[in-house]
Amino acid sequence: MKQPVITTVIPTYRRPQFLKRAVESVLAQTYPHFRVCVYDNCSQDETRTVVRDLMGKDSRVQYHCHEKNIGAVANFHYALERISSDYFTILSDDDWLLPAFFENALRLVDQYPEASFAALSCRIERDGRVVRFPLINQRIKGFHMPPKGFLLMLNNWAVLTWTSILFQRGVLDEIGYPLQEPCMPNDLEFLLRIAAHNAVVISDIEGAVFTDHPDSASSKSDLHWIWPCYLHVIEYVMKTYKLDTQSLREAKGLLYTRFQKRLAYCVISSLHQKNWAQAEKALLVFSQYDQRKSFCILKTLMRLTQQSPRLVHPLLTRFIQNKHTVVYLLDWVRSRAHSNHSKGTGHPGLPR
Repeated sequence: MKQPVITTVIPTYRRPQFLKRAVESVLAQTYPHFRVCVYDNCSQDETRTVVRDLMGKDSRVQYHCHEKNIGAVANFHYALERISSDYFTILSDDDWLLPAFFENALRLVDQYPEASFAALSCRIERDGRVVRFPLINQRIKGFHMPPKGFLLMLNNWAVLTWTSILFQRGVLDEIGYPLQEPCMPNDLEFLLRIAAHNAVVISDIEGAVFTDHPDSASSKSDLHWIWPCYLHVIEYVMKTYKLDTQSLREAKGLLYTRFQKRLAYCVISSLHQKNWAQAEKALLVFSQYDQRKSFCILKTLMRLTQQSPRLVHPLLTRFIQNKHTVVYLLDWVRSRAHSNHSKGTGHPGLPR
C-alpha cells in the first residue's frame, strides 16, 4: 500500500540558525515519506548556504528564494498554494518538531479519516526551558464534529497552534487560506474556520515545540498587529461562518474577550518598552471595549510606571518574562473547573 506524502512548508526570513534546527527536526521524523519546502523571503544572508548544505545531505529538502521581499503574509500564501501532497504541516522557522510527530498524527487521521486536521500538543520553551505545557490539548482532546471543536477551542485561554497540526490538503480547497491582512489572530481564525465547518481530532501527545523569544509571534505587541485588524477578523467570522445564531453569538463574545486581553497586554508591553505613545493609544482603544474597572487599573499602572520607573519597571519585566506561566495558571484553574463541571459526562478520550 502506497504511503501518503506529507509536505512541511517553512516560510523564513533571516533566521538561518533557527531554520537549520527546524529543517533538521523534519529530517529526523520516524515517518520517512515527506518533503520539506523552505520559502526564503529574500533574506540575503547565510540562509541560502544553510539550506543548500541540507539539500546536499537529503534530497527531500527543497528551496525557493524570492528575488525581492514580498512580505511575510504573501510568502506564507505562496508556500501554501504550492502544496500538492495529501497532507501538509506548517512550521515556523524558529520552532521544531519532535521525532514521532508525523507518525502519531497519521495514526490519528487513519483512525478518524473524516477529520480535516489532527492536532497534537505543543509545548513552549524559552532558552531550552519549558515555560508552558499545553494543557488545552488535555482538556479538549477527542474527535469533534462541527461546531463542537470550534467552541471548545474558543472557550479556553490558550489556543492550539498549527506548529503541531497535520492538515488534510483538501481543507484548503474547501475553506480557503488564512486571512491576508497582517494580524495577530490570523492563525487562530484559520483553525477556527476549519473546526467550525469540519470534523477535527485533538490529542495530548506532544508533537512539537514552540520557541518563545523577543522576535517570536507571541511576543509581538505592536498595536497595529491587534487593532483594528482584530475587529476585522471578528467581523469576518460573523459574516462568513455558517453556524447557528447561538454559536455565533457565543463566538463573538469570546473573540471580543481575546481582543481585550491582547489590548491589555499591548498596554503593559508598551509601558515595559517605555513606548508611551503606543501605550496611551492602546489604552484609549481599550477604554472603548472594556469595563471601567479594568481601564482604571491599566491607567493607574501607566501613571505609576511614568512616575516611579525604577520601582515598576522590574515588575513589568517579570510579568513579560512569565506571561506563559500566567496563562498556564489560568489554564489550570479553568481545567479544574471544567473537570468538576463535566464529571460523569463521558468525555471523549483518545488511545495513547
